[in-house]
Amino acid sequence: MVSKNSLKTFTILSVFVAILFLTSTLSFAEVPKFINYQGKLTDKSDIPLTGTYTMTFCIYDSSNTCKWTETKPVAVKKGIYNVILGSGPDNDPDTEGDNVPIPASIFNDSRTRLGVTVEGDSEMTPQTRLTSVPYAMTAENVVSIPRGVIVMWSGSIASIPSGWALCDGANGTPDLRDRFIVGAGNSYSVSATGGEAMHTLTIAEMPPHTHSYRWWNAWYFSGSSELAAKGSYDDNAQTGSTGGGQPHNNLPPYYALAYIMKL
Repeated sequence: MVSKNSLKTFTILSVFVAILFLTSTLSFAEVPKFINYQGKLTDKSDIPLTGTYTMTFCIYDSSNTCKWTETKPVAVKKGIYNVILGSGPDNDPDTEGDNVPIPASIFNDSRTRLGVTVEGDSEMTPQTRLTSVPYAMTAENVVSIPRGVIVMWSGSIASIPSGWALCDGANGTPDLRDRFIVGAGNSYSVSATGGEAMHTLTIAEMPPHTHSYRWWNAWYFSGSSELAAKGSYDDNAQTGSTGGGQPHNNLPPYYALAYIMKL
């Protein structure tokens, strides 16, 4: 018979899913959605037990509603057992397919508690209050990233982290593909667009300038050998045109990164 009041918590590690700013660097490494838990199991005479027992773990919110649960075989040696909650029946978080990840939203309630049931018996009492550890407290010091924040992503498009989306015009994001960003202010309002990667100059955009060429007060008529020495030269004559009229590249040196937005 397992003692219902013999559960003793040696270590509780509660992990928050968050994106941490470390030394001013934005890190997108996802925090594991598991909790390390160690407890003690004895019989009604307070004798430590040894063996494998089926245990059910449940995380409760402040209203005593079970928000997450997992049942798994747990090896107990001399009364001590260690489990990684959320890691599935093999207690190995690296084994894919059988994990039962703990949702980060559970920890929006600051009064979460853990309940343990052994071999289908009544749940042990009292429940264990889940407390913070340095990693979680560091996350608490981080200002939550609000929806709509846009950052540059140096990874591949396929590896954009969960909770973020490529700014391609979908999912409520602006389409920032092949775009530079200008700070909104007096000249540009938020969401204003403009500019062009290639541009063809117009006459109005050309700086004032002159072209020199020679001319004489006398000339020959076309098809005649007679020289015309009187009259005035047409001083409105223009030089011949040159150039292809093609648009030119209007971009500064660049390095392409993807813009992603927090959903």
